[in-house]
Amino acid sequence: MKINNVYNMVKNLSSCEQLFEEYKKLKISSPSSAERFYIKNIFWIVAENIAKNYKYLVENILESAPEVVVISVGYSWQPVAELTFAAKTVNAREEPFIIYIVTENSMVTVEKAKAVLAKKNVIIREGFNSKSIQISESGDPKEVIKALKKYGALDLVLEKKLVLFDITGGTKPMSSGLLAAAYIVSFLASKDFYVTYIASNFDHQIKEPIPGTEKLVLLTPIELFSDVILKRALMHMKLNDYEEAKNLLELVFRASTNVLDRSIYKMFIELCEAENFIESHSYAAARSNLSSVKEYLKLKDVSTRLNKILKINLAKHVSNYAKAIDIMAILDKMFNGSKNITEIAREKPEALCYLMADLLMHAERREAIGDKTLATIYYYRSLELAFQMILAYKYNIDPSKPDYNALCSQMKIDVNKLSEKFSSEYLSYLKSIGENGEKRSLPSKLGLLDMYILLKSLNDNFATLTNPKELREAGEARNTLLIIHGFKRMIPSGRDKSLQKLKKLSIRICEEATRIICYKKLSQLLHDIKRIEDFINMP
Repeated sequence: MKINNVYNMVKNLSSCEQLFEEYKKLKISSPSSAERFYIKNIFWIVAENIAKNYKYLVENILESAPEVVVISVGYSWQPVAELTFAAKTVNAREEPFIIYIVTENSMVTVEKAKAVLAKKNVIIREGFNSKSIQISESGDPKEVIKALKKYGALDLVLEKKLVLFDITGGTKPMSSGLLAAAYIVSFLASKDFYVTYIASNFDHQIKEPIPGTEKLVLLTPIELFSDVILKRALMHMKLNDYEEAKNLLELVFRASTNVLDRSIYKMFIELCEAENFIESHSYAAARSNLSSVKEYLKLKDVSTRLNKILKINLAKHVSNYAKAIDIMAILDKMFNGSKNITEIAREKPEALCYLMADLLMHAERREAIGDKTLATIYYYRSLELAFQMILAYKYNIDPSKPDYNALCSQMKIDVNKLSEKFSSEYLSYLKSIGENGEKRSLPSKLGLLDMYILLKSLNDNFATLTNPKELREAGEARNTLLIIHGFKRMIPSGRDKSLQKLKKLSIRICEEATRIICYKKLSQLLHDIKRIEDFINMP
């Protein structure tokens, strides 16, 4: 995105027009005389105008003069001389170091520019206050950086606070290479470098800039490549690396001076902060940031621009997302111990359904990026939570501290009979998977298998959604992992059958739990809490 920081201070326009007409006549009839005429009568008017533009930029935009000026050099000496003159005369007390990026064939252009400037006692000495660095005609940005490093100029560029790159004079490949190099160095150094170029109206008869129409345009390489940075930030968000995404967005936010662009970057920064909280299940903390995101999207220009770029109704997705997170905010009380799962199930059961859906979302995102170990753990946890929710919602049982006396009182059954039934169902489970075992009493804490056996003991239809074999395979998928109990490795490149079986079981169980508890479809919950960046595919 370009910034229109354009400053045009045209001087003696009518005089320039007349002089240029004379120059054009000489250019056709006597080229050597034309150049002498240009240097004597036109060049210094143009150079003074550029110097005034440059001074305005220094005083009003940059706030200090560049310490290093890097100039691309092609076959026209005028822009090289004009930028050199401006840089040397605007900050005469602390002259900047000039680096000329040249090719074998454009070395002569630098010498010509120096010779013209010497007539006004602007002396450029190689190695003293300037250095010419040679690259090939290709303008490969890696070659530019390598050349800067080879000649000891890269450290100078990196250590100085304010560096200016000018891309006016070079050939198209050179200027493109220098611009890309400026972006790469700027990105790596995490600081803003600035780029200028001289824009002019062109005379099509002699194919040269028309004096008096010149204007110095300022931009930052980071801002010019802001779309690239935004894409990279979204990529990091999709990889759950919200801190790095935020750092990139803050970089381009600082570089931008366009109000609309800054609003868009700031909105994405707030979104990163919100999703960083959500990633750690700090739902209440995320609400403030999501509220800020919604406020930015209320700005018509912001919403219109984003809808056009992203091809989605971002405001609608954020609104649904924020509503879901508002519902989930009560879960923080369960996480800090001030409420248990049964209290949440009574007060806001929908929050538990959204939590279960969020765990599934975590699993799917990990699976998508090849992290099958974490995907397995999240799928298993969502399955386990579904059983916990059913016990809490239907039977007021906290699986971490089950009160069997209260349960039996509620169900009007004897505790001893429940214990016998539990033991019987457990032995039946073992038999169905081909194992032997002893009777088992009601456990003090309920794991996944225990919750399944308890629901079977209560003749709850929810337990019929799975079978002993599936449940055993689900447990093995998790428990045999290297980071849990066993020595199983999840190979990212391979398709793990146990993961796929666990995934299908988890989704099936979670769908039924959602229907029972909040009368909604799981697909709707997953859509509501889908990460905003997962809706986005930037062109």
